[in-house]
Amino acid sequence: MKRILIIDNSAGITGAFRVMLHVAHALRGEFSFYFAVPKGNGITASLLKDHGFPYIHVNFIEIGKNLKSVIYFPALLYNAVKLHRYCKKNNITIIHVNDIYNMTGVVLKILNPNIKLIHHIRLTPQSYAGVLYRTWLKILYYKADQIIVVSNVVKKEVIKTIHEQKVEMLYDFISLPEYRFTEEAKTNVVRFLYPANFTPGKGHAYAVEAFRKALRENNHLELTFAGDDFDLKKNQLYKKSLINDAADLIDSGKIQFKTGIREVPELYANYDVVLNFSESESFSMTCYEAAWYGLPVIATRCGGPEEIVVHGESGFLVNRGDVDAMANHMLELATDHAKRLNMKYRCRELIHQRASDYNTVGRYRQLYERS
Repeated sequence: MKRILIIDNSAGITGAFRVMLHVAHALRGEFSFYFAVPKGNGITASLLKDHGFPYIHVNFIEIGKNLKSVIYFPALLYNAVKLHRYCKKNNITIIHVNDIYNMTGVVLKILNPNIKLIHHIRLTPQSYAGVLYRTWLKILYYKADQIIVVSNVVKKEVIKTIHEQKVEMLYDFISLPEYRFTEEAKTNVVRFLYPANFTPGKGHAYAVEAFRKALRENNHLELTFAGDDFDLKKNQLYKKSLINDAADLIDSGKIQFKTGIREVPELYANYDVVLNFSESESFSMTCYEAAWYGLPVIATRCGGPEEIVVHGESGFLVNRGDVDAMANHMLELATDHAKRLNMKYRCRELIHQRASDYNTVGRYRQLYERS
């Protein structure tokens, strides 16, 4: 049985981490899975423990505009040596790194050329470290045995720099936990959900502005932001600025903020429409989750959502920063109950069929079998 180490940088529960946890759980009878996660991330460690997966803590350092960047390369070497020993001890033959910015797998490949390196690319150049993006791609082209991208928009960016011979597109169309929803009641209040971690670029401020605009036309609206700041200072400052901007709407009960969301189905069950006004999305797990649970989505044309949301059928797509269009579609779904209900059935029907036909878990099985 092949043994696979999944290296994940996530500071908390992200869509990328949840995808790999789901795949590992689905294929655990055919492959043995191990995880390497950041030191101090107790949430992911707790989930791995609950699912019975062995894991090792690693003190990953990311290149950024802070003093920690000066120890990036020493930390990279230290982590690689630590994981090299872990791989030898557990007879691991495949390394699967879960995003572009973690170069630990590359150093592991140098230390052991016989190990197979699979590298996910879940970001576009616009979303993280654009200056380094193409450098990382070139390194991965020479060192990785397989490069996985999560959407066509990412693939188009990647093959601008490297040949597509090693690149395979694999959607994150995993099967999500089912949930029995009650029929939507005709109530005066329409509830909007913005499920996104509080990181700059996720478009929360557009949602506040558009919601405020829509509220002037229809006072029977509510908006909830649900996500995590991962205890990172820049994220906490970002969230604080959002709360300050929406202070009057929070006081009036029109906007609320939720953190520490673990049970995804129950979260979506309490809302009518999902919003995602991000600046850049390589896939967008939140758009996929919303459709899976039958909630129409209003999202920006920022990459991934364009490959999930069918405009006019399962939701609406708007241009980035177009607050007027955001507000207009919010009002449209809020006032037209029949349209909202039709979209609920249609988006669920469309995405369930696509997920079934695509068979993501089966594609991961083939990926690991040939590695």
